Amino acid sequence: MSKEVANDEKKDTELRKIAQFKVDELSYMAIKTRELMPDSSAAVLDHQALAMYEFINMYMDKLAIAKKKEKKELVKYYFKQASTNNPRFQDTDLELTQAYYNNDGYLTQFSLDTDWQKALLEVKKRNWSNLR
Repeated sequence: MSKEVANDEKKDTELRKIAQFKVDELSYMAIKTRELMPDSSAAVLDHQALAMYEFINMYMDKLAIAKKKEKKELVKYYFKQASTNNPRFQDTDLELTQAYYNNDGYLTQFSLDTDWQKALLEVKKRNWSNLR
């Protein structure tokens, strides 16, 4: 689905960029999992993919709730940190893994080398009551 959205020129540019991140992340995870964990089941990748989708959805929800610029910046900071605090593959190719992380042109500035289940748990534990 993300590939369709990323390639649909009728869709909003930001939606397409988010979808492109998801496509790139899923490709990265699949390649690294095959390379480093060849005996793991497809279910492992499925769980990571679902956690990534939930992480991004929660991120977008928190950004929508945050009304002030400073609060939006805090949301971005905490989610970015969660992505780098929880590496999955310990990949040292920072140019690749942080291609989105350091790119102001994307709303999803997350590391590709993320254990999405752990990152999701980290942001779920945070107190978000002060966003308004």
